Amino acid sequence: MDIKIQKEQVEAAAASKDLQTVHSIVALNFHIDKDKVAKLYQEIGVDYKERIIDPVIQESVKAVTAIFTAEELVTKREIVKEDIKNLLKEKLPVRGINIDEFNIVNFEFSKNFNEAIE
Repeated sequence: MDIKIQKEQVEAAAASKDLQTVHSIVALNFHIDKDKVAKLYQEIGVDYKERIIDPVIQESVKAVTAIFTAEELVTKREIVKEDIKNLLKEKLPVRGINIDEFNIVNFEFSKNFNEAIE
């Protein structure tokens, strides 16, 4: 199992506080704790990204997105990013997965919402 820094990019769909559908692309840079790699391999196996990381990212994006309106997701992007990153830092290290960086690559809203803004 690779303990170097790796990247996982995931698409996540969620609803904002004002019930707008938000499609996001997020990227997580992480590494496996060298002291916990054996336990991760024993308990989860080599498909830990699909079994652990992806669901935790999805859950964290949905939880944080629901706190902000669609407008706030854009205007407070850095706060949204930090809130998601903090949730990931709570949940993943207990499995031996350490967070190096988290980024929101893209937010995309529904066509109707974009037309209403224009």
